[in-house]
Amino acid sequence: MAAGFLMAAGRFIERWLGTNPPPEVAEVIAERDKRCFRGGQSPAGSLDPQRRQSIVRTLRGAATLWLAVVLLGSTAGSARAAADPAAEARAAYDAARYDEAAALWLKAGDFESLTADTLYNIGNAFYRAGSTGHAALYYRRALARDPGHQEARQNLRFIERKHGAITVQRPEYQYVLARIPLAAWQGMLWAGAWLCLLGLLVFPATRPGARLRVAAVVALALAPLLAAVGALGWRHFPNDAQFAPLARQAVVIGDKVVLRTDAARTSPEVIDAPPGSLCEVVKKSGDWAYVAFATKTRGWVPVAAIEKIIPETAPAPPKIRKAKADGKSA
Repeated sequence: MAAGFLMAAGRFIERWLGTNPPPEVAEVIAERDKRCFRGGQSPAGSLDPQRRQSIVRTLRGAATLWLAVVLLGSTAGSARAAADPAAEARAAYDAARYDEAAALWLKAGDFESLTADTLYNIGNAFYRAGSTGHAALYYRRALARDPGHQEARQNLRFIERKHGAITVQRPEYQYVLARIPLAAWQGMLWAGAWLCLLGLLVFPATRPGARLRVAAVVALALAPLLAAVGALGWRHFPNDAQFAPLARQAVVIGDKVVLRTDAARTSPEVIDAPPGSLCEVVKKSGDWAYVAFATKTRGWVPVAAIEKIIPETAPAPPKIRKAKADGKSA
C-alpha cells in the first residue's frame, strides 16, 4: 500500500537523516505529506512501482552517505586523539615505555609553553628510565616554572638525599615553609595590607560604636600580624636564585662525573659530583665548563655532563644508556 510505504520511508528519514535532508530526500517527505496527510480524507491510492524503486534507491544512497560521514567523523576524532602527544605520552608511561613518554611530553609544545606539571611528568619518566640526573633537572625546571609545585620539590629532595647530590643546604624550617605555596605567603602579605587600608578608610565614614567600625578595629588588629607572617614566609621561602642567577644554574646529569682542577681528563680530581647536583656555570672552554657548587668548591667538568635549568636551545630527548646485564640477574 502506498501510504504504508511512504509513512515508513518518512519515519526512516526523520530518525536517521535529520531535519535538513538532501533535496531528493526532502521530495520524499513532501510526497508523503501530500499523499498521506489529506485533511481527513483517505490517503491517495497506489504508488507506481518505478517510483517506489526510485525512493528506495534515494534512501539507500542517502543512508550510505550518512554512514560515511559518521565513520569519517569518528576516524578524524580518533586521529586527533592519536595525534595528541600528551595523551600518547601518558599511554607510553603507563606501558612502562619511559624514554618514549619523556620524548612525547617534550613534543607537546614549545619548551616555554610546557606547564610545570608536564615538566614534572618528564622528570618522573626519566627517573623511571634510570636517569637520576635528568629527573632532577626536570624537577628543577618544574620548580622554575612554578616554585610552589610540591610534588616536584618533594621528589627532588628525595633524589638529593638518596644519591648525595651537592645542593644548597637549607635549615629544616625552609622545607616546612615550602609545604605552603609561595603564592599563599604572598597572598597573606597583600591581604594584610588591604585589610589595614580598608580599616583606616572605615573610621572617617562611620560613627562611634557602629558594627562596621568594630569590624575595622578587629581588622586593624589582625592585619599587621597577617602581613608580617606573609612577609616572613615570602622572605624565607626556598629560593635557589640566592645561590646563583637561574640563567647560570645547571644540574649534573651524568652518573659518574668528577670535578677536576683543569680542563683535561688527566688533571687531578677534586671531588665526585653525583647526579642531580646543582652548580653554577662560571665559564666554558671548548668541551669543558668551569663550575661552582654551593659548598664553595670549584672545578672543571665536561660540558656534556651538565645541563642548564633554563635551556639555551630547545631541549631534545636524551638517549639514556641502559645498564648492561652482568649475567647475575634473573
